[in-house]
Amino acid sequence: MGSHRSDDMCVQGVHVAAYTFAVQLQNNSSTTGISAPRTIIVEDLFLAALDLPAAERAAWLTAHPEASAAERAAAMAMVATFEAGAGRVDAAMGAMRVELSDAMAHGDGSAGRYVLLHRLGSGGFGDVFLGRQEHPVRRLVAVKVLRDALSSPVAHARFRAEQQAVAALDHPGIAAMLETGELPDGRPWFAMPFVAGLPITDFAREHSLGVHSRVRMVTDACDAVEHAHRRGVIHRDLKPANVLVADDAGVVRPRVIDFGVAKLEDAAFMGAGTSTVEGALVGTPEYMSPEQADAAPPDTRSDVFSLGTILYELLADRLPRSTEALRSGGRAGLAAAIRTITPAAPSAFAPATRSIDSDLDAVCMQAIAADASARYQSVGELRADLKRWSDGETPLAVHPSQFGRALRFARRNWRGVAVAALVTVALLGSTAFSVRQANAAEVARADAQRRADQNARVLEYMTGVLAGADPTAQGGREDVSVREQLALAVADLDKGALRDAPGEAAEIRYAIGGAFTGIGRTDDAVLQYRAGMDALEASHTDMPALECKLAIQCSAALAIANRGAEAVVMAQRALAVADRADDAVLRGRSLSTLADAQRVEATDMAAAKRNGEESVQILRSVPGAPPEELASALNNLGVVHFIMGDMDAGIAAAEEAIAINRQLGQEGSYKAMFDLHNISQIERGAGRLDDAERHTREALVLVERFAGMKHPHRASVLASLALIKRSKKEFAEGETYQREAIEILTELDLGNSPDAGVAYLNLASLLRDQDKLPEAVDAGREAVRIVDGVPGQDPWISAAARMSLGRALTASKRYPEAEKPLQEAWVLLEPLGIDPKRRSSGLLALCQLYKAWNAADPVALPAEKLELCRERVRAFEAAHPGSIPANSY
Repeated sequence: MGSHRSDDMCVQGVHVAAYTFAVQLQNNSSTTGISAPRTIIVEDLFLAALDLPAAERAAWLTAHPEASAAERAAAMAMVATFEAGAGRVDAAMGAMRVELSDAMAHGDGSAGRYVLLHRLGSGGFGDVFLGRQEHPVRRLVAVKVLRDALSSPVAHARFRAEQQAVAALDHPGIAAMLETGELPDGRPWFAMPFVAGLPITDFAREHSLGVHSRVRMVTDACDAVEHAHRRGVIHRDLKPANVLVADDAGVVRPRVIDFGVAKLEDAAFMGAGTSTVEGALVGTPEYMSPEQADAAPPDTRSDVFSLGTILYELLADRLPRSTEALRSGGRAGLAAAIRTITPAAPSAFAPATRSIDSDLDAVCMQAIAADASARYQSVGELRADLKRWSDGETPLAVHPSQFGRALRFARRNWRGVAVAALVTVALLGSTAFSVRQANAAEVARADAQRRADQNARVLEYMTGVLAGADPTAQGGREDVSVREQLALAVADLDKGALRDAPGEAAEIRYAIGGAFTGIGRTDDAVLQYRAGMDALEASHTDMPALECKLAIQCSAALAIANRGAEAVVMAQRALAVADRADDAVLRGRSLSTLADAQRVEATDMAAAKRNGEESVQILRSVPGAPPEELASALNNLGVVHFIMGDMDAGIAAAEEAIAINRQLGQEGSYKAMFDLHNISQIERGAGRLDDAERHTREALVLVERFAGMKHPHRASVLASLALIKRSKKEFAEGETYQREAIEILTELDLGNSPDAGVAYLNLASLLRDQDKLPEAVDAGREAVRIVDGVPGQDPWISAAARMSLGRALTASKRYPEAEKPLQEAWVLLEPLGIDPKRRSSGLLALCQLYKAWNAADPVALPAEKLELCRERVRAFEAAHPGSIPANSY
């Protein structure tokens, strides 16, 4: 069955024949010998000729005085090709003009400096027109205009939200924003480069692409969508018609278009939970995730599902779930249909000439899993597995052979094999972990009990071995072979060694996750926590306390990695399990975890505060609630207060947490290190710098005692000490601490981690403070590179990295270069729910750039632009009194 088609922003039929030629002249053999700057002349001739009666075109082109013979010949060849393939050209062009006239009833056929040629289609709230720019360069553009019929305040707000979404994106695989404006009747518009090309499935079919080429196109599309996700933009309507592909001088380039129904993770613009467009279902049913069909607030995994469906269609030449089956039940039955239809692997339908192995099947099927928690949890994860497959490696979606992996390990690390082999043998020999699994009719009770006791000892031993991977339990020694031992244990579990004991397998996954977290491998920890939950769910094992514990720790690991949106989803899962179990303590823990995740996501700080306060209230009031859980909840609530600017409340919560842990005998323990580090950061924000430095140095002593000198926790404490030194204007000493933190992370192979991104952005600020401007710029660029490579990165961190770069460039008087990162920073900061003083820093940095730029070159930066920025600052101050320092702009 063929793909479901849509004309949304996609140039189809006659339109493709005309306008794809116009943009892709360099690839047309008739333009050979014509330089790239002159191809616009050929484009002009071609488009102008189409406006003439067919009988007059050849004579007009032959006599044209401004073009060379080669250019005239190229245009004539294009017209001939166009006419040969489109018998309905004249009628179609006439219809286009009528369509344009109707759509622009209140305008003059132009939007700003762009002449509108005809309507290409519709997307979201707007009509999309092919436009033409004349000055200062001539080119074709796509201009999106709010539809007249939808010109309401709500529609205006949503259209502006789309403008913001597109403006935040800067990626070669996404059509960028060129300009915005308003028509005379007040309707907003924005212009983007015209994307000529075919839907990705059509391109693959017409070019008879092989499997690797098809996978490569999806991988490239994933890269573009991941870029959007890092900037808080979820597409919500990914389908072949919105992934256009062109052959650019032999290079296949997919471009993602139409963010018209994109969801900004920004409640201020979009409204919390918004999932419909003027009452209509958002997205295309054939490519829509079940949660999106339920009208639930979508997250990045909805786009994973859509990309997986596109991949399936490219591999199998059909959709995984047929149009008839999905649409037969109407909107009400759509989600149920998606969940109940279990598609066969794409290899079952692929043509005989298209060889699809089981590894690629596994990747595709994981991407289109109906259960969002079983899917890849980010587009970055899907992209990484596709790249592994392309590189001949085993994707993570596949359960690899443990024997080959263990053999390679033994050859490389013979000293560590003894312990690892014991673990492997114990796991492979375990067939049951409880008396209830023994068949009483066949096995004597004593033998069943003996087996249960033996396996319990194996479990205890396994957990103890895994705990040894945490250097805090080993006097700070981090043995690389132990990390590899963890990998061996994981591979064994993946192979199914404990398939008959899902509860115990989940417990071991929990232990492995804790060990990975202890050595700073949060991504690996997340995978184990999720695998533990999957084991319980797949086997229908009802262990709510364990499931909740896994979800809580998974959310915490995601929060540590600054993957806020994913952390929120996981914390919400923990809360749902706690409520199902009717367990007040679990509910308190889950609410605290949710508050911390929302603090990282930074889009609804009021909700973070509410959940944090409810957590503390529950854990105070429930008889027998562990006091250490209350201390943990107070610590999380203290950080939320800090982010919201309430330093007194933050310090009070942190001090109470310290007092509770002291009563529990935790003073001088590794847990006390976290308490001290936590309160020191709040004290720094409150300006209590001496207290902050004292507590940070106490934390440093403890982390060195328990974790050693080379541990990510030590790097984190050193980074905090560097910030305190900066606040004290002791810049050189701060630089020393910050560089040592970066050195530790690099040695631990964490040089591209979220912590490394933060370390580089802080280093950039310290270097700028000392007028080491070239180094500051380099550090700022490195910060942006790292944070942009982290899936689901905290938008505050992404903005801070851009501010560090923009400020360094401003100080270096490289004003044009500074504008882009500072504009991006403000786009990220504006919708956040954090302390207005922190949020305003992005707008102030942009205003200070314009002030310096205008003073240096009033022509390049007109005073009007500076004044416009100042007006925005004044408006922000009016909305948030006291948020802007006096005389700062």
